[in-house]
Amino acid sequence: MGCKRIFGATLSMGIAAERTYHGNDLGAVYSAESTTFRVWAPSAELVILRRYSTGSDTEDGASVLEELDMEKDIERNSEWNGVWKVTVSGDIADTYYTYLVNVDGKINETNDIYAKAAGVNGQRGMVVNLASTNPEGWDQDRHVLVDKQTDAMVWEVHVRDFSSSPDSGMENKGKYLAFTEKNTTVNGEGGLSTGVSYLKELGVNYVQLLPVFDYVNDETDESNLSYDWGYSPLNYQVPEGLYATDPYDGNVRIREFKQMVQSLHEEQIGVVMNHKELKQMLIQLKEQGLREVVEANDMDKLMRLDCHEDYGSACRTCSVSGPECPKKKEKREQIRKGCIRLYEICEELSLSCSRAAWDTDEEGMWQEQYKGIDDWELQEPEDSYGNMAA
Repeated sequence: MGCKRIFGATLSMGIAAERTYHGNDLGAVYSAESTTFRVWAPSAELVILRRYSTGSDTEDGASVLEELDMEKDIERNSEWNGVWKVTVSGDIADTYYTYLVNVDGKINETNDIYAKAAGVNGQRGMVVNLASTNPEGWDQDRHVLVDKQTDAMVWEVHVRDFSSSPDSGMENKGKYLAFTEKNTTVNGEGGLSTGVSYLKELGVNYVQLLPVFDYVNDETDESNLSYDWGYSPLNYQVPEGLYATDPYDGNVRIREFKQMVQSLHEEQIGVVMNHKELKQMLIQLKEQGLREVVEANDMDKLMRLDCHEDYGSACRTCSVSGPECPKKKEKREQIRKGCIRLYEICEELSLSCSRAAWDTDEEGMWQEQYKGIDDWELQEPEDSYGNMAA
């Protein structure tokens, strides 16, 4: 039987399957009235929420606010789904937290792998009011798409290297905000264009960013050039703090990332987030076609997206032909729910998905790339991003 590592313990895949959680609310779910913390840790004997005033012990006012025992999340059928939860009353935005996880009698302190914001160096999650990070006009921001994928001119770039040169003529060297600067030139002398102005002269209409999730590094040391292009992820759902003007405040990196995307859109340049760990959304959303399928609730089309049996043939399990097969009905419903949730997430982030990889052998690629859709519910961090184009 296969095994996987959960918080330092070995967990059989059979037990993991028994404790499957299908919700979309893992992590810290914030409201002004209360915040509920949920973490999937089926191998844990006890989980404690530890709350902090700051993202590190080196900051002014650093202190532990409280420790709260989390309780098992028991579903209506009286079964435990492997999730631990606790709710804290009041508006606790901009406070930080970790989990103390007891596995086999050993207690480890860990960040929340489902955190959407974090403190400096990503060691503590942050409770975030995402609406407060929206730059002015964010609600009107829209995706930049081309009519034909063959019209896409893509420029792959590392956020830091894009503007870090002393000759770049930019103020926000190495930062997300460098992408918001207009009409920049070499050394600011008004000659050769740099930055986004240079990309526009080339006719670039998509910027493909090398990894921008929070990775293992010292976010306070801008002189350290020994980075690995970001391919050492720490927090998959949190933007990297090195590229923010303030790595300590978890709001800043999110707001400035949004400003970067928004500014590029204003220049009619789309944004592609390219990570090897992030291909699930590309596979799931498939741009506008899948959106129409979800909105129309067209089960026939959804069925054909991931059917391991020929649509018109009898199921090998129940010998029922066509769409009445119980197994196929179940799979269609799983796909429908997954697609709807993915569409919601992309709307929240002002992101859409490229279908460039789908120009050939569409259905065959779907089946080859994603046979595990039954188990996919955005619960593992590597499934929470996909190759996305904004």
